[in-house]
Amino acid sequence: MHRSLSVYRRPLKAARFIAPRSSPIIASRCSSFFAHDWHKKDFMESDPLEAKERWLSDLRARYPSVVDIEAHLVVLRGIVNSSQPGSPQKAEEYIFHHMPGCEPTDDCYEAVLEAWSNSPKEDSSLCILRAKRWFAKIKEPKLQSYHLLLNVVSKGRVKRIKRARAIAAREENAKAAEQILETMTVPPDTDAYNYVLRAWAKAFDP
Repeated sequence: MHRSLSVYRRPLKAARFIAPRSSPIIASRCSSFFAHDWHKKDFMESDPLEAKERWLSDLRARYPSVVDIEAHLVVLRGIVNSSQPGSPQKAEEYIFHHMPGCEPTDDCYEAVLEAWSNSPKEDSSLCILRAKRWFAKIKEPKLQSYHLLLNVVSKGRVKRIKRARAIAAREENAKAAEQILETMTVPPDTDAYNYVLRAWAKAFDP
């Protein structure tokens, strides 16, 4: 009597499921795109700039319709906080050339202002000039906006020039800081006054 053929059959291997390829950054950072996780203040806060740029690139490729100004701000703030050489210029370039279809907001302009305000390597006169130009774009300056502008004006850094010219340049900056304080559209706080005091203290440094 012949045995059933089923005895000799090899057990079938379980079918291997191959998941579609997707960015690990997208998977880990955006469990739900329509929840707009990137609107949260601490989204990718501790991630390096390169990771933020990859995240936005993947988001654009897979879900272009959800890319909004807040998504761009993730990268823009990453540029500002990267402390890389030329970060102020890179932040400016990002606003000019990498935000198609998005109108920059006050937060965008303030981010570039922050880049110029905190730049340790750029020429101080250039920093002040660029900071003032970006501040002028802000429609409704906040207290933080004024702090950033006062910070760059009051640092007292000038190019290597003769002492008399350096003192004159710092004194001019101190007067500019005073003028900013007097024309603030929000009530100044202690920090705002301290920036002006610092500007005058730096004015006559050797």
